[in-house]
Amino acid sequence: MKKILIADDNEDIIDILSNYIEREGYETVVAMDGEEALQLFEKEQPILVLLDIMMPKDMRYVELFEKAQTFQLSLLRQEEKTLRE
Repeated sequence: MKKILIADDNEDIIDILSNYIEREGYETVVAMDGEEALQLFEKEQPILVLLDIMMPKDMRYVELFEKAQTFQLSLLRQEEKTLRE
């Protein structure tokens, strides 16, 4: 099942987003801070990250954003290579 990572420190927002996402057939993975979001991103490899950049605990969202961009570019290169073959 395709996973979507929700990184937010507000449980109400997490509940609302999770309900909508799961109704559409996706699995949700939840992180309450930037450190946990980084760990889950690397472990779960979600297809999408919904990221609250105003989480008070830390500023690791920048690192997560950079890793997500690198991961996305890597996937695009793999798809391009497959199409050329």
